[in-house]
Amino acid sequence: MVIVWFLVGSAMVVAPFLIFHIPMDPWPGVVAAGIGGGLFVVLLFLFVILKTPFTTRTKFFASTLLAIAIIVSLVSWKAMYDMTHYQRFILGKIRTVIGEGIMEAAAYDAMYPSFRKYYEQRPAAKIPIGKIFLAVNKERIHGKIYRFEGDQFSQSDLEFLSDSVVTLTLVDTVARGKDLTFANFNGQKGRLQFRAELREKGVHYEREN
Repeated sequence: MVIVWFLVGSAMVVAPFLIFHIPMDPWPGVVAAGIGGGLFVVLLFLFVILKTPFTTRTKFFASTLLAIAIIVSLVSWKAMYDMTHYQRFILGKIRTVIGEGIMEAAAYDAMYPSFRKYYEQRPAAKIPIGKIFLAVNKERIHGKIYRFEGDQFSQSDLEFLSDSVVTLTLVDTVARGKDLTFANFNGQKGRLQFRAELREKGVHYEREN
């Protein structure tokens, strides 16, 4: 009989977990397994109570303890559920702040050398800043992509609007932006996107999502 109950209990926990399991979100499977395990405990309790000649007072006392245990477990489970989701939300916010700072620094490192070189020219022979950017970064520019040295953090979209305007758009492939429905230039949705614009007067930064 013990083996039978063990098999039944295992099935009531494992089966719901496998049915509701989501690889990137363990909570649906864990909740389903918890419900299955709770039902098994109740069934086992009823089986023991009904099959064993306890007094009415003993049965009432045992039932009360079980009810208290179930309520405490549910409250603790809900608190843990809320806390883990809150931590996930906060970590997402932190990741976005870090991503924005890294992308701004990356855009600055990409554009500042060209900006400095532009103003180091002699006034009588000024080459447009867009052409200087292209010459300085020719080894890193591949079509419309600016490849950052040793950086797999973000994807970039490079545009030469004119000889005097260069834009560099970065999208973080992990961090979320303000609008989850925002269409990123790389086909993703809702990701952090940052835009830097290089002009003769300096570099302008703007968070697009």
